[in-house]
Amino acid sequence: DKLYLNITNRPASDDRHDAFRFSCQTIPLLSFDYFYKQSSKTRDSTVRDIFMKQLLQIKLLTIEKVNAIVEKYPTPQCLFRAYEHCPSETERQRMLNLPYGPTNRMIGEKLSKVVYQLMMSERYNTT
Repeated sequence: DKLYLNITNRPASDDRHDAFRFSCQTIPLLSFDYFYKQSSKTRDSTVRDIFMKQLLQIKLLTIEKVNAIVEKYPTPQCLFRAYEHCPSETERQRMLNLPYGPTNRMIGEKLSKVVYQLMMSERYNTT
């Protein structure tokens, strides 16, 4: 013999009394409309959001490091302009050696150089 619980599925309300409990005969669920909207891949993304996603593709760049970068340079254009204002190649390569996270550790010169080389690569030059 198999034992089944007599449980009814129904959409959850905004009421705090609808929290899930095993002793209840009903389980609050998301409505299909809410689920569909939340799982949509076409959410409005800002340039900053997309820039962060791009930076996160670089090996060893963690979310904490990326947050430190976009806090100072929120868009690729801001970063390019900052590179332009650096007087030397060495300074451009070290520019992203910023403090990050609660301990204020540094991103590192090597990782800063990697980002610089990727961002300034001739391969991506559109002119």
